[in-house]
Amino acid sequence: MGFSSFCLIFLAILSTRLYAAVPFYSQSRRPSESYQQAKERFLNAMPEHVNRSESALAMAQPLGKWDFTVVPNWGSKNIIEERFRAVRDHQFLVAGETAFLRRISWLYPDDGCFARAAMVRRLAEQWGYSMPHRIFVFGSLHAKTENHQSGSVDWWYHTASVVRAGNQAYVLDAALDSHRALGVREWILGQVDKVADVTVSICDPYTYNSSSPCTDADEDAEDLADIDQKSYLTSEYFRQQDLGRDPERVLGDEPPWDNTTP
Repeated sequence: MGFSSFCLIFLAILSTRLYAAVPFYSQSRRPSESYQQAKERFLNAMPEHVNRSESALAMAQPLGKWDFTVVPNWGSKNIIEERFRAVRDHQFLVAGETAFLRRISWLYPDDGCFARAAMVRRLAEQWGYSMPHRIFVFGSLHAKTENHQSGSVDWWYHTASVVRAGNQAYVLDAALDSHRALGVREWILGQVDKVADVTVSICDPYTYNSSSPCTDADEDAEDLADIDQKSYLTSEYFRQQDLGRDPERVLGDEPPWDNTTP
């Protein structure tokens, strides 16, 4: 094998390791891409067998149209915060970049919200909690973050786990706020200026991404969760290097939220 051929093979392997494959249901909005353009791109890429009329996207409505009493009641805000910290901090995922088990990919906010929420649902089920429902928000989303070189990320949709304490619903999304669960309006306003600028879907616990059935979803909807999460764990590892952090520390025993004040 010639040197040039070796270099091409090496670069191909390296690029495969460094960059997560982008699924058609990616939440990421491309530079200068509007919400409508991202939505059209998604619809054009959606497989023909998918029932579009029952998807999380198709079911989206203004926030005020939704009845949040359908989501599970975890009892109190204190219990929700305790469980939020538990799912945020639990190290249970195998990744090839580290010898230790990893947390959910909270430190890679660019993409993969669907996989993160699936992991939260699994932990809730394993620990005997009522499984959270899924909340989806659609629009020209822009979120500030210390976990991207530019200081922000752009999405056309975002999803996370939602539960409630009595009449108040809370979102478990450590990629958007690593310190606490957020009220639904506060969660939305971390991504847009006005709640009226977005539409929302409240879906079943197993609803996976924007193309998945919003109601009557079953475990099959999460078939890609393990593959997707592993891919984003790789991206998360290299993101820490790009940010000048030691990934062995921040992905191990010294996550950033332990060193900052809420």
